[in-house]
Amino acid sequence: MRQLARHHGMVVRILQLMSLCVVLNLSVFNLSVAVAGSLKASWNANTEPDLAGYKIYYGEASGNYTNSINVGKLTQHTINQLKDGVTYYFVITAYDTAGNESAYAPEVSAKTVLVDVAPPTVVSVTPRDLGTIEVKFSEAVSQSSALTKTNYVIDNGVTVNAAAFQANSTNTVLLTTSAHAAGKTYKITIQKIADRAVTPNVMPQAVNFNYNFPLTDQTPPALANARLVNATTLEVLFSEPVTVASAQFLANYSINLGITISRAQLQADTRTALLTTTAHGSGKNYVVTVKNISDRAASPNVMPAPRTFNYTYQAEDRQPPQVNAATLTDLTHILIVFNEQVTAASAQNANNYRLSDNVQVQQARLATNGLEVTLTTSPHQYNKDYTVTVVNVKDRAAAANTIAANATFTYFLANNNNGSGTQVNSLNPARYVLDSLRIGEAYYIDRPYIIRQVPNNKRNALWIKTANADRANSAVRFLEFTLTRESNIYVAYDSRAAQPPDWLQSAFTNTGEVISVSESAGTLTLWKARYVPGRVSLGGNAAAGMQTAVSLSMYVVMIEDVLTPPNPGAGTLQSFVLQQNYPNPFSRSGGATGLTQTKIDYYLQEPQTVTLTVHNTIGQVVRQLETGLQAAGNHTALWDGRGDNGKLLPSGTYLCVLEVRAEVNDGGFEMTAALHRQMRVMTLLK
Repeated sequence: MRQLARHHGMVVRILQLMSLCVVLNLSVFNLSVAVAGSLKASWNANTEPDLAGYKIYYGEASGNYTNSINVGKLTQHTINQLKDGVTYYFVITAYDTAGNESAYAPEVSAKTVLVDVAPPTVVSVTPRDLGTIEVKFSEAVSQSSALTKTNYVIDNGVTVNAAAFQANSTNTVLLTTSAHAAGKTYKITIQKIADRAVTPNVMPQAVNFNYNFPLTDQTPPALANARLVNATTLEVLFSEPVTVASAQFLANYSINLGITISRAQLQADTRTALLTTTAHGSGKNYVVTVKNISDRAASPNVMPAPRTFNYTYQAEDRQPPQVNAATLTDLTHILIVFNEQVTAASAQNANNYRLSDNVQVQQARLATNGLEVTLTTSPHQYNKDYTVTVVNVKDRAAAANTIAANATFTYFLANNNNGSGTQVNSLNPARYVLDSLRIGEAYYIDRPYIIRQVPNNKRNALWIKTANADRANSAVRFLEFTLTRESNIYVAYDSRAAQPPDWLQSAFTNTGEVISVSESAGTLTLWKARYVPGRVSLGGNAAAGMQTAVSLSMYVVMIEDVLTPPNPGAGTLQSFVLQQNYPNPFSRSGGATGLTQTKIDYYLQEPQTVTLTVHNTIGQVVRQLETGLQAAGNHTALWDGRGDNGKLLPSGTYLCVLEVRAEVNDGGFEMTAALHRQMRVMTLLK
């Protein structure tokens, strides 16, 4: 028992000595240990005579010791093959010669050293301003290498004047440089930069980075557009994105004519501001004034002065379109003039026009002004009243309005010769119309104003109907046409003019005669000049020299033949029409149409001596289809692609020519007094 007690007392003493005398000195060795993955433990020696040695226990979690080492009587030991950068937990025990082992001494911990062997890299290069560049590294870099300005080289003549760490940073360097140019790209070369490891790692080679400075925005925003969305909402569009503060500040906007603004809201595109206003009046012209608007540049640009924009409010259009005029420009073309712009889809639908006397509409074409439609038709007759009924034509309102049901208009075409032989060709503007001068008839193509009184000797004269919409034209050369006979030209000019234009005063004589009309002009004064056959050119209604205190009406033109016709009873040479052949092109095999012949239609106003022939492109007659005196009315000829010899002709282009002859008897001899022809191009396929 004494031995056991003595043995037990020794164990207690060992434990006491371990708790009092064995001191574990497990320090963090990251500054003194040269090899990664090692920790050195040391402690004070136990002086008991029967001490046999020490054991070290350790692991990666507190209280969980997965490894142990018996180090004998050593008082220090280096533990190797540990993980880099990991915290380990240690305890130590003492054991005597009898094999008794003390309890754990208090736990201590330490973290292994993570040895840095990677050099720094460049993360980014960012221009701050034209004289400052920011360079960011992947880790803390040494002051001596990072602040050496020769370690940085910039191309295009830019020099590095200084290098400094950004405040509170050891991995971001600010370079002060000579001035860069906006809008230009630069290359910076960075070299010899070292990190802050115990054994510093240096960049193994130079690296290059490209950067550029965007152009500096120095242009203030402009007012690009203003339009009414509805009577109380005005949309204002700027040339570039603008700031919310300036765009929504009500004092930056004003509108004339008593319109007040209660709200301004910048839209998501940052260029459009919607202004909520009091109600605008339909048909009125407004001016919005905008000022002090800023853009979103780094240094904001502000409008240097107030800017204005004119706009007009038109209330919703609920009125259907109407026909202002319907006029035959020749035997196969009708000009329809609407009072407002109409849609192409409805206006160019030939089924929307119905003509009297079984005249057929073949095509409808809308002019670019959106007001005028030209109908191509089967032939009309001179000096006969016709009606056109227009249906389903729509205007261009947001909610389109359709023309009133069965809108009907009467039209008429006078014989251009008027029994005198005078002819007018190549009229320009082409929409102007030749007619006979008659009391009670409209004298414009776009207004319903009528003639009330004309001098007796001018009744039934040849008349050029103009458009009153052209009254403000100031061109030197405006109305032009070709005369085929010597004629007196009368210009009927608004009598209210203080002075007519120079072209009228210099070339024409005031006759003192007037024509009475229904509109505000009251009378049109007749100015006269004689012209020989050839091209006639008249100036604009408001050309140089015109003086007036009121808005003048457009002039119209009267033409009077001064020669006796060679044969007053002769037929009218212009009173015929040659239509385009159908089908065209056509094929001897029938092609897509299945037709092996082409049909050629023509119309004679009165009995005429005609020749209908087919010519090749060098003018040779290859086929005569018709010849001799024919009755008035519609006629049809067929061509099968063969010549007069019955043989098939080569494929290609051919000309169809209709000639009309006026025959006179002179002393028993039949003579051709005049010859007129029309021609159409035909294409023959294989």
